[in-house]
Amino acid sequence: LEGELRDLLPEPDEFEEEENEDALPADLEEDRDKPGVRRRKLGDSMKLCMLGRPNAGKSSMTNAFIGEDRMIVSDMAGTTRDSVDVTVEKKGKTYTFVDTAGIRRRARITDTVERFSVNSSLKSTTKADVTFLLLDAVEGITAQDKRLIELLDERKTPFLIIVNKMDLVPQKARTQLMKNFQEELSFCYHVPVVPTSARTGEGLDKLIPLAERIYVECGTRVSTGLLNRAMEETLTRHQAPVVRRVRPKFFYLTQAESEPPTFVCFVNDADRVAESYARYLERSLRRIFGIKHAPMRLHLRSSHGKKEKK
Repeated sequence: LEGELRDLLPEPDEFEEEENEDALPADLEEDRDKPGVRRRKLGDSMKLCMLGRPNAGKSSMTNAFIGEDRMIVSDMAGTTRDSVDVTVEKKGKTYTFVDTAGIRRRARITDTVERFSVNSSLKSTTKADVTFLLLDAVEGITAQDKRLIELLDERKTPFLIIVNKMDLVPQKARTQLMKNFQEELSFCYHVPVVPTSARTGEGLDKLIPLAERIYVECGTRVSTGLLNRAMEETLTRHQAPVVRRVRPKFFYLTQAESEPPTFVCFVNDADRVAESYARYLERSLRRIFGIKHAPMRLHLRSSHGKKEKK
């Protein structure tokens, strides 16, 4: 185990109360590739929310998934005024796509109906298993897009980013375009970014399998013993830096809850753990336990009454 964990740890230059494990829910199953790690099982149905700015292609994407023109599509932004559920069966599974109203900046919303629609769109993300956030490949990422991403990340919403309308981007410019998107979204590094086209169907076959993977990862449960062996390997690989002449001392790591996976690390003084080292710990846990795209929380808790730090 020691060698396997060490190989999975990120390099140092990449920095920038326990439940009864015998009483775990029945919808978890052992990960064959990672003994001691349990994942949530895929069900027979999944709810997927389409979110984004007006005219990003949410209705077109919904129609492309269900294979018929069920939703009204128009070049005029704001055609969809309320969240609409559309259900389709594929390969024995039921998928419900929630087409939502486009979200503009609050300062530009003057209509009462639109304000209600925007609130309904954001509320739909809390009821969906996974959210698809659509961006316009031609317009690029905007300040409003970043605000939406920050909001979803802050709420720990399971989501992936879809760069739509790639058919309108010249072939030679696509590589650089996606590189630009990845760089601008580096603050949310775990979220996958997928180039697609609702009109041509490009990239659509990757979205549902990716959503299912995120859904499964969101229900990850790791045994306490494995967690602490991983923490020991992580600390051995690279010690926490000295802060105010004192090096923080780590005691143990436990998982407080899942959906999303939430880990609590007990340390003598959480205020002395550098932000870069906290990010290193999170990256290590993601790498070791295969939580690649799902949201995750890591709380650093002082053992002597210090304030908790996220």
